[in-house]
Amino acid sequence: MIPSPTPPYFSYNREHHRIEMAETVETKLEVPLRNIICGADAAWVSYDAAGVTWSFSYARPAGGFSIFKRLLAQPLLGPFLFLRETAITWIASGPYQFSELREACLRGIAVDDGWLTRFVERAELEQRVRGCQTFEDLVRTWRWTKPDAPDDPTEA
Repeated sequence: MIPSPTPPYFSYNREHHRIEMAETVETKLEVPLRNIICGADAAWVSYDAAGVTWSFSYARPAGGFSIFKRLLAQPLLGPFLFLRETAITWIASGPYQFSELREACLRGIAVDDGWLTRFVERAELEQRVRGCQTFEDLVRTWRWTKPDAPDDPTEA
């Protein structure tokens, strides 16, 4: 069996402070070619339901990328113009403390551009995340941010 996170899991981008939750584990992703060439995968850490942190790496061609492909991946041509489906490999990094995940979520909320808070108020989301004591609490709170979620995350 190929190792992978126990879903659901949260992924946090240490460079851009973006946080997201996934309900299923992907083994392939469609990503901009630029992200593969520039190693954007190295900025992510994932926190799974079993208390383990994970990193992942994009599959890259054995010979690297040609100069032509590197030119196509430049921002001038549009960062999402050249999408490529690529396999990803998950790597377990070790256990984490829940407080580490909660702090990553709070950093993500602090710099959110409206993606996390499009259906809820930032202050209320931050307050609810601060009140989370377990991974399950955090999952219920994240699900609450969806438009079809109950008002009280304990009802989910």
